[in-house]
Amino acid sequence: MKTSSFIKIHFFFFFWMLYNVLTTIVIYFSLVGNPVEFFNVFLGISTSSEIIHLFTFFVLSFIISIALRHSSHEDIRKHDYFLTIWFLTLFGALIEILQFFFPPRVPELLDLGYDFVGILLGQLLRFFLRKIKSMRLFL
Repeated sequence: MKTSSFIKIHFFFFFWMLYNVLTTIVIYFSLVGNPVEFFNVFLGISTSSEIIHLFTFFVLSFIISIALRHSSHEDIRKHDYFLTIWFLTLFGALIEILQFFFPPRVPELLDLGYDFVGILLGQLLRFFLRKIKSMRLFL
């Protein structure tokens, strides 16, 4: 096994596991918890629901696209930007649909819009960072 493929496999698993942990946290806060209260009370950061949606999907977008870029499947690597946008948009829509069935939570179409903007910003950051030659191996 070549060193670069060894590194790619480790990057793939690292970013995929990080994505799964963050997704679990997002699902918890989206359906059961109150993320605004968590940020305001426990972390001491005053923020709004919109900022949380934008930031969360920005981070998820950046992380999953890196994981997909280091996949062993050529088709996935070729379409990593599209797959990330498509998958996370569906994930955001699923969360909003599930919130309909959890009484304290209220689904909002505007939240899906903030999710989508966060996804696009994460992809833009990754696109521009890939232009830097020293970052190309990692992103």
